[in-house]
Amino acid sequence: MNTNQTTENKKLQAIIQLIENSGSFDKKYYTYQLKKAGKKTKNPVEHYLLEGCKIGLEPHPCFVTDFYFEHNKDVQEVNAHPFIHFVMYGYKENRLTREGFSLSRYREQRPEIEKTGANPFKHFTKKYGQHQPVPNLVEAPQQIKLPQLSATDIKSLSEQAVQ
Repeated sequence: MNTNQTTENKKLQAIIQLIENSGSFDKKYYTYQLKKAGKKTKNPVEHYLLEGCKIGLEPHPCFVTDFYFEHNKDVQEVNAHPFIHFVMYGYKENRLTREGFSLSRYREQRPEIEKTGANPFKHFTKKYGQHQPVPNLVEAPQQIKLPQLSATDIKSLSEQAVQ
């Protein structure tokens, strides 16, 4: 492996760690989508970043990548990866993540989130996502048009994550 590949792999691993630590990625939900698509992986987050987001798989039942990208023009303008943007900034800013789901409303209905400072997606996954499916929030994956996760995106977002 050459130096550039090693550097890019380290950056990718840093982003994977950021996503895993955030609690925003629902591995069981993602694995369910993979299984329905006839695929398997040992590392769901890495698979999502490198392949899954390109074929319309979603990282969480309350996050629709295409919807997030369309409703957040600033994310479009800088061609940022929608889910990485959400993990770093969007959840703090109560960005819309899918039709029919509001982070601010979810927070209002669950005051324990504000008390603990928890990420709402992490709370949702622990409370509903992995234990009992919530009606109308588990949908079949859709084909979407998504910008590729380029080396430049990884570098830029990794640098922001370290700051």
